[in-house]
Amino acid sequence: MKKIVASVLVRNQIVVNSTDFSHYKPIGSLLHVISRLQELEIDEIVVLNLTHSENPLEDFRKLFSDEFLATINTPLAYGGGIASESAAESLITTGCERIVLSGNKWTPGNSRKISTNLGDQAVLIHLPLVQNGTGVGLNDKLMSAQDYFEDIPADWGGELYLKNRDADGNASRFEFIDELSPLVNDLQTPILVGGGISCMKDVEKIFELKFVKGVVIGNWLNREELIIPRIKSELSRSVSLRSLVRFD
Repeated sequence: MKKIVASVLVRNQIVVNSTDFSHYKPIGSLLHVISRLQELEIDEIVVLNLTHSENPLEDFRKLFSDEFLATINTPLAYGGGIASESAAESLITTGCERIVLSGNKWTPGNSRKISTNLGDQAVLIHLPLVQNGTGVGLNDKLMSAQDYFEDIPADWGGELYLKNRDADGNASRFEFIDELSPLVNDLQTPILVGGGISCMKDVEKIFELKFVKGVVIGNWLNREELIIPRIKSELSRSVSLRSLVRFD
């Protein structure tokens, strides 16, 4: 089943639009944004904290009080500075459905203990990818995407969130998808794709690829929030979309 996922970037406890991860425009409070996304029946919400400290649990608690968490009935994933297994476990026990690990630090291999202890579906690895002269590579590492994918254990059960880093806050350039497709088409790992998605054609092109389990939308939602029901309506005839699961 395919799903529509919202990417919510937080900087200094305020939701922001990002362009190239260097220019930010304030959008509003996290409480308001998440409440509105739930009203529009988004399938999942991924919150990435851009101004995290060395204590991810403390950062999380600054953003999500117990009262706030009690209002959230849509699956929630949180990332930002998660550097240890103990930090990941503390976040899950506090109220996250899933934790988001940076692909510049974590791989499916070295995160296996986390997924074993917390469950495979508790782990989402975020990979900011860029295009270079030789193909697609990781943003902060001298490593090709192909080498990264080849190291994924066959029995790893988490998900990968592949972010088109070149298109952050810009019009989409989905030759990225064309280059990525042969690298991941044979993977058994569920994949989410995002970065620069700004129209229905982008969504349709991504969902044509069999390895994609979900599309992640960020700035487009901030500009045009009613796009969520329109996407679901237009895709319902051709794509099997996930039925929204509530945790009331």
